[in-house]
Amino acid sequence: MSADLNGKTGSAATITEAKGKQANAIVCKPLPQRLFSLVFFFLWPLGCFYLLESFMNDPWGISPAIQLANYLLYLGAELLLLVITGRQSLSARILLGLSYGIGLANYLVMNFRSTPIVPWDFNSFGTAVSVVSNYKFPFSVRFAVVSACLIAGMVGAHFLCLRFQRHGLFWLTALLTASIFMTGVVNLINYPLYGYLIDLDNTLFNTVYMYEHNGFMVSFLRNIAYLNVDRPEGYSVQAVEAIVNPYLDQEEADEKLDEAAAITETDQAVDSDTAAAGLNRSGSDSDLSTETTTTNQTETPEAESTDSPAETEASQAETEANPAETEANQDVTTTETTASARSASEEKRLLEAADESESEQEEEDLQTTGQTYQTLLGSMADLPLVSGADLKTNVTSQPNIIIVMNESFSDLSVLADFQTNIEVTPQLNSLSANTIKGDAAVSIKGGNTATSEFEFLTSDSMAFLPTGSVAYQQFISGYMPTLVQLLEDQDYYTIAMHPYRASGWNRDQVYPYFGFDKIKFASDFTNKQLLRKYISDASLFDEILLELQNKPADQSAFIFTVSMQNHGGYTTEYDNFEQQVEVTSDGGADALNQYLSLIYETDAAMGDFLSALEELDQDTIVLFFGDHQPNDYTVSSLKSLDSYNEAVDARYQVPYVIWANYDIPEGRGQTTSLNFLAGDLLDLAGLEKSPYLLFLDELQAQLPVMTANYCIDTEGTLYEYNGSTPFETWLNNYKILQYNQLIDRKNRVSNVFAIPQS
Repeated sequence: MSADLNGKTGSAATITEAKGKQANAIVCKPLPQRLFSLVFFFLWPLGCFYLLESFMNDPWGISPAIQLANYLLYLGAELLLLVITGRQSLSARILLGLSYGIGLANYLVMNFRSTPIVPWDFNSFGTAVSVVSNYKFPFSVRFAVVSACLIAGMVGAHFLCLRFQRHGLFWLTALLTASIFMTGVVNLINYPLYGYLIDLDNTLFNTVYMYEHNGFMVSFLRNIAYLNVDRPEGYSVQAVEAIVNPYLDQEEADEKLDEAAAITETDQAVDSDTAAAGLNRSGSDSDLSTETTTTNQTETPEAESTDSPAETEASQAETEANPAETEANQDVTTTETTASARSASEEKRLLEAADESESEQEEEDLQTTGQTYQTLLGSMADLPLVSGADLKTNVTSQPNIIIVMNESFSDLSVLADFQTNIEVTPQLNSLSANTIKGDAAVSIKGGNTATSEFEFLTSDSMAFLPTGSVAYQQFISGYMPTLVQLLEDQDYYTIAMHPYRASGWNRDQVYPYFGFDKIKFASDFTNKQLLRKYISDASLFDEILLELQNKPADQSAFIFTVSMQNHGGYTTEYDNFEQQVEVTSDGGADALNQYLSLIYETDAAMGDFLSALEELDQDTIVLFFGDHQPNDYTVSSLKSLDSYNEAVDARYQVPYVIWANYDIPEGRGQTTSLNFLAGDLLDLAGLEKSPYLLFLDELQAQLPVMTANYCIDTEGTLYEYNGSTPFETWLNNYKILQYNQLIDRKNRVSNVFAIPQS
């Protein structure tokens, strides 16, 4: 009896020991089930990827290489969950549930606002919660099918039997290995060269297309890189107040600006015969050598873009390739080179353009080749430079202010010399009375229109924000003081107009934050004539005239417009658009011809528009400028020309024209950048400025050009932002003020960005 008891006890101990060993084993159950579980360990992440994507997209339409990138993310997550939970069935259910939950959240957001979830949405979480009750749940067959797949997956996970011990050195080693694997995958996906090799889309304008092309998780992770803004050195509220304190006293501010203007006049009083030819539109600026590289962002208005395959492929390749180059070159030593920017050094080139001997030769060439492509500044070559204190006017009444930020409008003579069959911009070229023409440097090329919009309206600089970021989508989530508020404080009626969809670049959210009294998008327009597939500039100008008629009688109007007519995609033929311009010399191409023909249409519409304003019985001033040059594909044919300008800044120049139906200074405007243009315009309109803009006036007198990629001083010397320019104190002070305005909203010093109280 005792022997039997001891035997049973021994058997129980053996069984217990066996169960313990089984519990600590990596796998369990019979061999077929173990093999089944092992196979599904590698298949499960793929299923979770398809489940999440199926809420809104066709995951099978994503390229195999990009599917692999997403798969590695899900696999890393599954491995981490298995090591942490110790049970495959549990980790599989958690991963499946998370995939479903994220997919469902994105499904709801897409149905509510037509754009997917992005990292910066967490800034607006409270607002989303407050309005969610206003929406009905968007039930659909797709939702039902995906939900059924979730239930099937949860049930099927019961048969997965891999187990993992959760203690000891082996577990710690496994956890570390899984963490390293996951970190490596995340870093690989965010590595620019890898993104370029697998053709990841990085177009923030159309996040719907980005998420469809890249998959949700890859797109979300890559967007995280655009969230961080470094706190400036020495930043504090006290530092902000100290910087602007001199500008709060209007008399002291005027004295400082007079001193700055004197500096500017001295720097720019360079004899045209001895000025260095910093800007050579014939492309002979071959001595300019620098390792500076810049980022190209490609703007895509719709997923159903009509770009040719060649154009699309080239544009996407540039979009991914350039960030890699930008990141690789951020640590390059400052290269102080004479840039091709119009400053004092531009005078020689402009005078040479008007030289009689060259004109005679051009007349001979025209007999066989056609019209020489003219620069907008050609007619202003013999006029004085207008800048600084010269811009200040004494206007008896507040003029209407109209801003036309024209899509992709540029003066391609900055890139090369070529001929066309007709003059491309005869109306703008002919302007001289009450007109100032100049060049503005921009931070973008080929797309990201909202970046130029942001720099102009806020007077902030992309130099202090992450490369490739879009402030409208990432940093503006509440009221922000801008040019709009400054004008409203001076009793202006403010209107924003964009003849396209409201959701582009979050304008339907940002414009109210800026405080516009009235906002009009395409659906609100009375004039809707299309050119190609976009509302024409002529219709936009008619809409502006309509608003001038309907504005309050006791207020002047500030009308800010962003056009669409010339948007990229220049290879498709349209029944409602007849191309008028053709390049007759070398360097021509179909895309270039269509682009130039659109510019020709804009010029004609501007001529009619200004003629109508000339007859207006109210003082009105117009600022017209391009948001960026067209993408690289459009101008690629010009690269074959010997005159092609390889200068660093050549692809980041756009023209601006200031015209008024009352007396203003006439001449050549200084080369500047968009963050300074608003201040110049306020001077010409005889209006007051905030301490922030007064600070920028003084900065502009030393650094008239600032973009995301470089800055240029009054001598024409180009600098990278690597901490070793002669202007570091100025730049850091600018960064401190911008950080207070844009990022540190809770501690914003309001009187810095408003008109000083007398």
